[in-house]
Amino acid sequence: MKGAKSLKLFLMILLLIVGCALSACSQTNDYVGKENANNQQQGPQDPGEVTPPPADELDYSLFEADGKCYIVFDDISVYSSEGKSEVSTLSFATMKEMKDAIKNGKLKDWQKRVIATSFAKDDVGIKAFSLESWFVPNLPVNGAVDSVIWSGESYSFSMTLDNGVFGMLHVYTPGQYADIFASDYENYFDKDTISVSETETLEDGKTVTNYSTIAARLMQVRYVLTDEARTFAVDKTYRYSEGEAGAKGSYDLTNITMYCDDGGKKYAVDLFGFVEEPTDAWLLTFGLSVYNDSDVAVK
Repeated sequence: MKGAKSLKLFLMILLLIVGCALSACSQTNDYVGKENANNQQQGPQDPGEVTPPPADELDYSLFEADGKCYIVFDDISVYSSEGKSEVSTLSFATMKEMKDAIKNGKLKDWQKRVIATSFAKDDVGIKAFSLESWFVPNLPVNGAVDSVIWSGESYSFSMTLDNGVFGMLHVYTPGQYADIFASDYENYFDKDTISVSETETLEDGKTVTNYSTIAARLMQVRYVLTDEARTFAVDKTYRYSEGEAGAKGSYDLTNITMYCDDGGKKYAVDLFGFVEEPTDAWLLTFGLSVYNDSDVAVK
């Protein structure tokens, strides 16, 4: 009897040990199974692999309303709370750099402050040029773009050209172009600071105006160039220089501005540094082309 009780006790202890062992084994298998499932979902992990940072996020919107283009910050106070920036334009080395900065959220905080406080705005937002239509200049042979300057609705290209000539090409909205053409061309001689002495129209259709300001004696020669769909209003400025030892003085070309209407594209070209009179064929080499990211000249 006593032996039977001892055998039953031994069997109970054995069953308990086996049960615990089976339970531990089951838990271990469950844990390993879960780990394997997680590893399969995450994929293999390379100890040397670096997870790339998230893409830049825009804290502003770019959109068009009533035919005008705008930039609207999510919270403009972030960039305007310190007052107006002393800088009113933004300069970029290339068109590609400017486009990438604006479209892909790579503008620096100080650049956003310029946009938020110095660019023109209305009730809708900060005025911008069309951010879907990007243009680059056509230049004479050996001409090069030095930089791109952005100023709200317009942007400009700084250029170095042949024989020491340099200048700017400004891309305008139609409204901007109309205002500038009226002020700087059509109504230029109406200013109180200008005194016109003579105006004449030559046989070739050019208009010559002699006038003076408090600073100089000047002459303006104006005419129109056309080339297929393009119309350039050419405005040449000459400065009078006194001759030496009583010799007769002469007018020297100081700068040329062209107001260009090119199939709906509106732009102006300012040129300086002339040592000789350029030909009309040379002037007509300026123009605008649609920009693409593979453009080599102004990438």
